[in-house]
Amino acid sequence: MIVNFIENCNFQAEIKERTMQKTIKLLLSFLLINGLIFSYSCITDDEPEPRTFEDEMAELDALLVKLNNEGFTLDTTEMGVYYLVQEPGEGPFPQTGDTCFIDFTGYLSNGVIFESSEEFYDNGIWKFVFGNPEIIPGLEDGIAHMNKGAKIEMIIPSNLAYGAKGTANIPPYTTLLYTSKMHDLRPKVQ
Repeated sequence: MIVNFIENCNFQAEIKERTMQKTIKLLLSFLLINGLIFSYSCITDDEPEPRTFEDEMAELDALLVKLNNEGFTLDTTEMGVYYLVQEPGEGPFPQTGDTCFIDFTGYLSNGVIFESSEEFYDNGIWKFVFGNPEIIPGLEDGIAHMNKGAKIEMIIPSNLAYGAKGTANIPPYTTLLYTSKMHDLRPKVQ
């Protein structure tokens, strides 16, 4: 009888262990399936809508209204670059072939810096020949309104920068902001 009781107890323990193992497997399967479903739903629900030209224009209009309400008077180039002269310079403005020496910092419209002359050039000064087709049109258009000593801020719509394609660190349809100072301007040698 004791032997039967012990065997029965061992049998009962074996049944409990098997039941527990099945329960654990079922619970793990349930958690795994729910985890996969949750992960998939997060991926599909959190994908941002692609930026559009209309999104950019709405943001740009809001920025311009805000700046105007704060008392900033912006000038606009013929191409459509908005700029504010922080410090006027003196002398001639750059012409094709002139050598410009500027420092600059480029910002996304949310204030994040995406490039700076400090990162790329000795003493933070970028030396380039004005009229270079490799420069985004809006930046060169803004620089055209700088003479030696001038410091300006520019707002460049994406159609004058990287447009619908963007770059690795600039989303499509993103307005860019630049601060820049013209340290020197040397005329083209004839």
